[in-house]
Amino acid sequence: MDLHINNVLKAERQIEAIAPNQLSLQDKEDIVRLITVLPDSNKMLVNRLKNQFLDKLNDEQIKRISQLSFKDWGGNLSEKLLSGIRAIGPDGVETNILDAMWNNNLTLMELLSASYGFKEQIDAYNNEIVGEARTLDYQIVDEYPPYLSPAVKRMIWQAIKIVNEIVKIQKKCSRKDFY
Repeated sequence: MDLHINNVLKAERQIEAIAPNQLSLQDKEDIVRLITVLPDSNKMLVNRLKNQFLDKLNDEQIKRISQLSFKDWGGNLSEKLLSGIRAIGPDGVETNILDAMWNNNLTLMELLSASYGFKEQIDAYNNEIVGEARTLDYQIVDEYPPYLSPAVKRMIWQAIKIVNEIVKIQKKCSRKDFY
């Protein structure tokens, strides 16, 4: 199996060169997330960095960090899904999905089966975020997640309108919802 994992920590090294020993690893991860989420809006990125890191970075450092660019970052699964949701794992101990996969040599689909409690915990989290009614309205887009640019929110809202149109035409919701 061919597998290439980028593990050179280029982003961390670049940020550390600009602000040596001033930021925690979590701060650096937040900066990389902001840079990748807001790649085309330098002004919005600078504003976000100032709001979040002005107590740790000066204006010159924020300006230099905002000029960084990263690619090949991210994934389809969130940190909240892999590390934040906890349930009773295969060995009978409360754990998160990532640890259960590592310690028990199971796939994500196996852990999401009815044999373990992860699917129920994910459903409970989704109900907490979206609400029991699961209605698709602009309030969801506007409030969550807060770091989305207006252009991205507009695209998400257009997708929600398409889903609502499909439900209206079919006169029922789909059997499975993928939020």
